Amino acid sequence: MAHLKGTWKDVPAEQARPGDMATHKRGNLDPRPVVAVGVYSTRDSIWLDLLGQESGPFPRANYTYRRYVPSAKEKADRKREWRERVLALPWVRREPKDVRCDALHWSKMSLKDVVALRAGEEPRDAVRCKHRAEFRLTSTARPRRYETDATKGSYCATHLGMQLSDFEPERRRYQRWLEKQRPEGAL
Repeated sequence: MAHLKGTWKDVPAEQARPGDMATHKRGNLDPRPVVAVGVYSTRDSIWLDLLGQESGPFPRANYTYRRYVPSAKEKADRKREWRERVLALPWVRREPKDVRCDALHWSKMSLKDVVALRAGEEPRDAVRCKHRAEFRLTSTARPRRYETDATKGSYCATHLGMQLSDFEPERRRYQRWLEKQRPEGAL
């Protein structure tokens, strides 16, 4: 993606978020990426990336903001590239059947659902993810003591990403696999 085809749009100061570009209203500073907004004790402040360092707080009202909006083609390309990278992992494969995602929405679960789930019963339809499963994950067999492991199953893209990134055994497994893929002498 060497050449970006998206557009830049102006954003009100109240809607500024990390990733937006901030330009000083007087022109005292080149456009800089916003790193954080309204953190710590000041809600009307921003932190900018100045020479690779997080600097701030700066008053939010002293800057104008622009946000990059990627084109539909860029979004599709990113999605396709992510899928290719994930399917390169030996423990992830494409789900051939038309099945629903195995993930559960814990925010929708009542205490009654949690008790039933602990007893080994199937979860209600209301708490299951509604998306079609695209990937099949085979999780690590033996996590270390006091670690939770990812759950083997069929997942949609969102929940597969969560299974791969939220659990330490899966992150270690990915790092080991990545090191084996690198040729000798490469950084």
